[in-house]
Amino acid sequence: MNPIASLDYAGVAVFAATGALAASRKQLDIIGFLFLASVTGIGGGTLRDVILNLPVFWVANGGYVLICAVVALLVFFSAHRFESRYKLLLWLDAIGLAAFSVMGAAKGLAITGSPVVSVVTGVLTATFGGIALGSWIWGVVADAHGAEIALIAAAGAMLAGAAIGFFLPLPKQTVLNLDPLNRFKEPMLSLDLKPRSGPIAIMIEYIIREEDVPEFLATMADRGRIRRRDGARNWTLARDLENPSVWIEHYHTPTWVEYIRHNRRATHADAVVGERIRALHSGENPPRVRRMIERPTTAGTTLVSPKGPIDH
Repeated sequence: MNPIASLDYAGVAVFAATGALAASRKQLDIIGFLFLASVTGIGGGTLRDVILNLPVFWVANGGYVLICAVVALLVFFSAHRFESRYKLLLWLDAIGLAAFSVMGAAKGLAITGSPVVSVVTGVLTATFGGIALGSWIWGVVADAHGAEIALIAAAGAMLAGAAIGFFLPLPKQTVLNLDPLNRFKEPMLSLDLKPRSGPIAIMIEYIIREEDVPEFLATMADRGRIRRRDGARNWTLARDLENPSVWIEHYHTPTWVEYIRHNRRATHADAVVGERIRALHSGENPPRVRRMIERPTTAGTTLVSPKGPIDH
């Protein structure tokens, strides 16, 4: 497991623990523990992925939900052992905020390339799960100082948030046509691949005139964002050292069926970027696309004939 994935799992676990500890302080039943642990653990990431038009992370990987459930059960049976659950809750909440802010900002920057959007996704990822926890906090304020003070404080916080929007507005976005493009046709292959065969490596070769390089790089930045949004991994753009007019776009998908899904996620707005790239391509033929399957090179590997299925 890579460090980024480990940090993501740890952040979910920590935030799930804060929700479960809040449930413990209010002496909720096991269902309340599971609910608050899940809302605080995966709520922010869910909102982030919906806004970025990405597959929701815990739907693709049910391990995140399992982590929330396990943490909720652990806290349910052990929270009474801690002398000061409130202090522990504050520490865990601070750790979770730090981890989720970094993860949310990194994902927003990787998908959109916009620093402003990365800040917003970092904040949403870190704080949305705390909405349920925030409800509990305002309840504590009301218990300690009365409902009137709690309502005034909440109203002041809302007004402050609205005022910030006037001074730091989000950049204006043009209206995009996000309807599915439905132009992709599955290519004919000489190898008999299964849907889960992989990993698949894609290389696309472009011929770009020197005077068009700045515009090409700017357009490919949009292409990279779209590729990553639609599930591509390890997207890169490289230039040939011996023939500088040749540029290679390269990315991976885990399996062949993921490659098909990746292409079927394209929208009409994405097609505009593709048309700009093709207009910059100066070769006599369209950009050449190579689709390859990666194979292990360890001793004892059995090579598969072109007519046999490849499964990895």
